[in-house]
Amino acid sequence: VNDVMWLFQIMYWFNPFIWHALKCIRIDRELACDDSVLKLLDESGYLEYGHTIIHFADKKNARSFDQFAPGLGGTKNQIKQRI
Repeated sequence: VNDVMWLFQIMYWFNPFIWHALKCIRIDRELACDDSVLKLLDESGYLEYGHTIIHFADKKNARSFDQFAPGLGGTKNQIKQRI
């Protein structure tokens, strides 16, 4: 899916609809990853996972981990939705 997204972005770089759609897809992928992680955890791990997301979002300004975890950032509303 990521390769197809990059292909569309390269081919239709001028189209704002494509940019918006790709942004929505990236957000949906992050939510799907969160969902799959939560399915692996028991309920006692939910709170710790939420704290992990908050911790990385708080450290977002440091930019030391961006290359390893680009999806852990996002806007304030995206972080709220994930938690």
